[in-house]
Amino acid sequence: MDPTLWQDPDRRPGTSPAGWYPDAYQQGFWRWFDGNSWTADVRPGGPVVRAPSPTDDLAGEGSARPWAKLGICVLAFVGPTIALLYALVFRSLVHDFSRAIDQARLHQQGAPLTPVSPIPGGLSVGLDLFSLMALGAEIALMIWMYRAAQMGKRLGMPTTLDPVWAIVGWLVPIVNFWFPYKVIVGTLPIGDPVRRNALRWWVLYIVGTVFFAVTGLVLAFLPRPALVVLAPLLLYSWYEARQGLATVEGVDAAHTRAVRALGYGVPPR
Repeated sequence: MDPTLWQDPDRRPGTSPAGWYPDAYQQGFWRWFDGNSWTADVRPGGPVVRAPSPTDDLAGEGSARPWAKLGICVLAFVGPTIALLYALVFRSLVHDFSRAIDQARLHQQGAPLTPVSPIPGGLSVGLDLFSLMALGAEIALMIWMYRAAQMGKRLGMPTTLDPVWAIVGWLVPIVNFWFPYKVIVGTLPIGDPVRRNALRWWVLYIVGTVFFAVTGLVLAFLPRPALVVLAPLLLYSWYEARQGLATVEGVDAAHTRAVRALGYGVPPR
């Protein structure tokens, strides 16, 4: 087990002598460090204080994981859906504006005015529905990220942000462009290949959020056959979701390995 998983950054292979050191997960106990890595040997070292259980932490993170994966898929595919709805709304507005101009011109020639139809109610309801789905997906991700960040901190992962930023980081403007990503990579060991999945997923998510909004405006002024551009948008969303799901699974795998290295039994996945 890599000793950097513990909360003493100076205790690394070859730099600290073998001996008993405080156990990060069992306060009041000591764990044996053989000079190169931590072992599963522990012993009482004083008054026992109830500490968080790594298996309980792992179970809590695991209970939030399916919802996080669902949230990632919703956020990935709700983008092109909302873009299509916005395109239909904008197209309706452009059509109604053009009709209003024509009616004003005919009214000057004595023709009666006729009311302009409002935006179809189904489109408005659809936009509200998918916006609520996106909000629910973000909340699911916040819960999972908070639990993963808490566990990563207790395992001594290289986190640089407090776990609370797993929630606040989504809500504060400007920092929400990168703080959630920093929280995620902080739950993974340095050098873990899953960090690249996290980076790809987050870049795809941020770019897609902006790109789909612009696409909705563009589609409103294109002929109906041009809606075939939604096919590559869906492919983009599929790749974004795939990277996000790989990130969630990778965080779980890293934490499971760390807990097993501490000598705790973890049921097979």
